[in-house]
Amino acid sequence: NGVPDECDIADGTSLDCNANGIPDECDISSGTSLDCNANGIPDECDIDSGFSLDCNANGIPDECDIASGTSGDCNENGIPDECDIANGTSVDLDNDGVPDECFVDCNDNGIPDFVDILFVSEDCNGNGVPDECDIADGTSLDCNGNGIPDECDISSGTSSDCNSNGIPDECETDCNGNGVPDDCDIADGTSLDCNDNGIPDECDIASGASIDCNSNGIPDECELDTNDCNGNGIPDDCDIAAGTSLDCNRNGVPDECDIASGTSLDCNANGIPDECELDCNDNGIPDDCDIANGTSTDCDLNGVPDECDPDCNMNGIPDACDIADGTSTDCNANGIPDECDLASRSGLDLDCNGVLDVCQGPLTFIGTPCAISVSAGESQFLELFAGSENSLNVAWVLGSTLGSEPGIPLGGGFNLPLNADDPYLTYTATIVNSPILDGSYGALDFEGTSTATFTPPNIPELIGLEVTHAYVVISVFGGGVNGTPYTLVSNPVTVTLAP
Repeated sequence: NGVPDECDIADGTSLDCNANGIPDECDISSGTSLDCNANGIPDECDIDSGFSLDCNANGIPDECDIASGTSGDCNENGIPDECDIANGTSVDLDNDGVPDECFVDCNDNGIPDFVDILFVSEDCNGNGVPDECDIADGTSLDCNGNGIPDECDISSGTSSDCNSNGIPDECETDCNGNGVPDDCDIADGTSLDCNDNGIPDECDIASGASIDCNSNGIPDECELDTNDCNGNGIPDDCDIAAGTSLDCNRNGVPDECDIASGTSLDCNANGIPDECELDCNDNGIPDDCDIANGTSTDCDLNGVPDECDPDCNMNGIPDACDIADGTSTDCNANGIPDECDLASRSGLDLDCNGVLDVCQGPLTFIGTPCAISVSAGESQFLELFAGSENSLNVAWVLGSTLGSEPGIPLGGGFNLPLNADDPYLTYTATIVNSPILDGSYGALDFEGTSTATFTPPNIPELIGLEVTHAYVVISVFGGGVNGTPYTLVSNPVTVTLAP
């Protein structure tokens, strides 16, 4: 500037902070002095004056050490890190020259994470972050709340992970409470999932999400393909059990399905399989269909084929129709032809005339049995019941092989039910108390009763005859009826002579 340096310094035009006789700007421009912060003052003067600090005593202001990267200032306090550490402002536990506060401290405990991991915290997954921080920031899950990342519970075997989805089994859905996640129960076959909803069938049923009407452990909706023949959304066996459908043949299939499939016939279209209907003749056709199609007749219109109705006389016609058309009589109105009552001895015919006694007036003469063997020498026992009013009167038993009608008029309104012109009548009227008709003539006892016995001789020609007996009561005191000696004429009694 044309002025000697010493003059510039003397007059204050230039400064000479280091008193080396050279203006500061010349020291800086010549490189004799540094001015790292470009404030026009040599660094040594900044340091000496206290304008800049030089904590590490390297002759360079601290801010220039920091700016140039010679020193770090991780905590940005304007002090080189090595000075923070040296003067105790910062701790450097790992002696790496970096204050500990400059490292990550995820749990805010004032200790760098890597130190926490060494002495305080776990880092089970080895990612350099304390487990509690991984859990807190969501990097790792801790579904069971045990303070250990789930992946570590699984890798250490503390928790199982049957489906390898990274979630401990105890944290997954376990509807049946067996300690195994539902999807694993399904995968290994421990539980079924017939409807593929990811829920074991037993849980669907227990929760009511699925119905199991037959309690077989299978949701109803899974049985419908093979067990819902009527398509009503209910398994067939439940339809049957509830009575919604009938199963008369007990084949486990609703009747309507048996009919629809053709497994069963329904000839009368009443919704009942034919095999379950009345089939009295066992021809495989319901009775009403037999009648409707003419396979069977029903003469009495009772809905039962005639061949199944009672036919006691075996003439192929129901008893009711025999009676209705007059083929048979039913004098006692019990619905059984009289001939069957007599044959079965359910009705008495003590006078052996083929008419039930209950259908006649009181009998005064009876005989048993109604058929006797000639060759065996059998007898018919005859009993007389004339009444006490005829006690001690004489009873005379007579016989005929020609029947009882029209009979023989005796006068006084009496008609002896025997026919004349018969040798046997002549015999019984001529010979009394014979071996053939013992007791045929004699006095009645005080009750007006007596007995006789008819024993035909063993003559083959007699076989097949019907012999009729009757008796008259003769008054011994002259007290006959209507001017006759008779007080009573009995009913006839017949006996058939068998071999």
